[in-house]
Amino acid sequence: MLDTLVNHDVRNDDCGSSRALLTAAIAVVERAGSPEVTIEEIAAAAGVEPDAASALFPSVDELLVEAALQMSADDLQLATVAVPTVSAQARHYAKRRAFYRAMRLGPVSRLLDARMAQVIAPLISEQIRTLVGAHLTENALAALTGEVTAESFAVTNRWIVESDDSATAESLYVELEAIVVRRFDDVRRLQEGSSAGDH
Repeated sequence: MLDTLVNHDVRNDDCGSSRALLTAAIAVVERAGSPEVTIEEIAAAAGVEPDAASALFPSVDELLVEAALQMSADDLQLATVAVPTVSAQARHYAKRRAFYRAMRLGPVSRLLDARMAQVIAPLISEQIRTLVGAHLTENALAALTGEVTAESFAVTNRWIVESDDSATAESLYVELEAIVVRRFDDVRRLQEGSSAGDH
C-alpha cells in the first residue's frame, strides 16, 4: 500500500533528503498557517540545499501533497495495517489538524483531495466489502465507495476547517461512523428488498 501512496520513493534517497523535506514541509506549513510557502523555506528547515530540494520535488505543491501522503501513511501505519479503522483516521486528522487546516487555504487543496482520494477510496472499499461481504456487485461497490468517499471528505474537511481547536478526534469519529452506519443500513435494506423480490 505504501508504494502506491507516495510517488517519490524516499527509501532510495541515500542521504535522507526526501524524508527531511517531507517532515520539514509539514512543520513549515503548520508554522505559517498557510500552504503559501517556498521551497527555500522548506529546504532551510530540512537542512537541504534548495537546488537539491527542487531536483527531488517538481513544485512546492507536489512536495506538500507528498508530505501529507507520507504523514498519512506513517500515522495510519499503512505499511503494516491493511485497513485502518475509522477511529484511527479520525485520530490522524485531529493530530494533524493544523497542517490540514492550512492546506485547505489554497489551490493545493484540490490536488491534496484528489491524491488523498486515491488512497482513501480503496480503504473505504475494503471496509465496505468487510461489512457487507460479497453481497454487492463490483459496480454497486464502486458506486457506494465513491459516495462514501465524497461524503467522508466533505465531513472531514468541514470538521478540519469549522470546528474549534477543542474539538476532539472522538467528535470526528462520531460523524464518520454515522456515515458508515447509515450506508450499511442502506445496503442492508437494498439486499432485503432484492431477496424479498426473489421469493
